[in-house]
Amino acid sequence: MRNLTAEEWVVVSGGHPSEQPGGLQEVVVNGQRHQYRDPFSGVPYWMYASYWAHSPYNLRPEEYQNDQGGEGSDDEEQETPRDTPCVTDKPTGVALTDLHKAAIELKRAEVNTGDSFYEHAGLIYRIPGEDGVRWTFPVHTGSERGVSLAGAVARLIPGAVIVGMYHSQPPRDGDISSIMSPQDWTEWSNIFDNPSNPTFTVSSGLVSHMGKGITADPNGLSYIYDKKTGNIHVYDRSDKGSDKQQCYVNNRGG
Repeated sequence: MRNLTAEEWVVVSGGHPSEQPGGLQEVVVNGQRHQYRDPFSGVPYWMYASYWAHSPYNLRPEEYQNDQGGEGSDDEEQETPRDTPCVTDKPTGVALTDLHKAAIELKRAEVNTGDSFYEHAGLIYRIPGEDGVRWTFPVHTGSERGVSLAGAVARLIPGAVIVGMYHSQPPRDGDISSIMSPQDWTEWSNIFDNPSNPTFTVSSGLVSHMGKGITADPNGLSYIYDKKTGNIHVYDRSDKGSDKQQCYVNNRGG
């Protein structure tokens, strides 16, 4: 057995109005009534988060916006955006606080997947004419020491403008985590140095086009979640090529 998807919830509830001339049909089900906190309460948190990942903050359920924690947890550490003077080159059309919130949501979603020992990657983007930002659900390739944006790119909506990239780094013996590597900067350049036609690297090492009318902001940010400290560090264009650790965006326990 498995939980129903969001699409299947609609069908089981009476079908989709576009498929039935008379609109939704009444469905009668005999059985004991169960009380849920919302229609998604029987869905694992990572699926719940995935469903709302593409929704602006003001359209998401209040419980999801307020950083309540996964699986109904009340004691999960809450995190809020903090002041980041290290960010000097900012994307246009979006608030820096919204970008930091998206990075925190990406971290939170990754932790709640249950496979957070892998490196994950995600993208933060905006839709022209729409307030706020959206983010793709964090994905992994089954590796603890490698990550690809390919899965995140596949989840982008046509016409999206990429304003940030995110990936996590596990503790590294003898090294400081959360520092942009030369490979990380190459991936950043593939996207934000080619804003009208951003690209990304696939497993074969070749660079592929994103397509679907997707563009990027030349001042896009890069977020790295340091799994050793729990901090999310942010990098902008002025840091390009640097191996210096920059400031972090999340007030933990906020």
